[in-house]
Amino acid sequence: MLRAIVRESLWGGQRVFVHVFYNPFKAVGDRERLYRDVVGMFEQVKLVPQKFLNDRKVRRYISVEQVEGVYRVGIKSDVVVGVKRYSGWLVIVSNSVGDAVEVLRVYRCKDVVEKGFLKFKNSLDLACLRVYSDLAMQSKVFVCFIALVLLSYIHNVMADKKLYKLYTVRQLMWVLSKRCVQRVGEDIIEYPMTKEQRDIYSAFDF
Repeated sequence: MLRAIVRESLWGGQRVFVHVFYNPFKAVGDRERLYRDVVGMFEQVKLVPQKFLNDRKVRRYISVEQVEGVYRVGIKSDVVVGVKRYSGWLVIVSNSVGDAVEVLRVYRCKDVVEKGFLKFKNSLDLACLRVYSDLAMQSKVFVCFIALVLLSYIHNVMADKKLYKLYTVRQLMWVLSKRCVQRVGEDIIEYPMTKEQRDIYSAFDF
């Protein structure tokens, strides 16, 4: 169920259409996911608080204080309430489309493309190409496209195997990047995999 109102307004002297949408079912789902994620983060941080001291996503909702060598963990209820206020709401401003159904269709089509570029920029460090020829640009974009495919596969496996309860994608990559092999001159020293690494490889059927 989608509810919408459209209002004409002036923005910088130009006429615009302001579309305000509210989806009560999405609102309920978003709030449930928010509560679930925050409680899950809270439980993880309580177990190993020092592991999440520099995790921005976790620290947005969870407070961690160290007093006389003891960690105190709490939920930032004001932040949760602030995020919950906007659950289910969507505002789209258009200077040409005055129909709510049409503007939502256009928005969803653009959203797929924008999220793909967002992953390129943030996850694959493609915000600045740093190339000086068309061929180099095409090659770098192609390599990043393959990386985006692999990243999507990793996301699907993590979702299917419930790994997001334990790691973000960045944390998972960090665990796997821990040194297992070291070359010393002509010799190769192999270190045993950690239990975390074995569990992750098992989840990916390696």
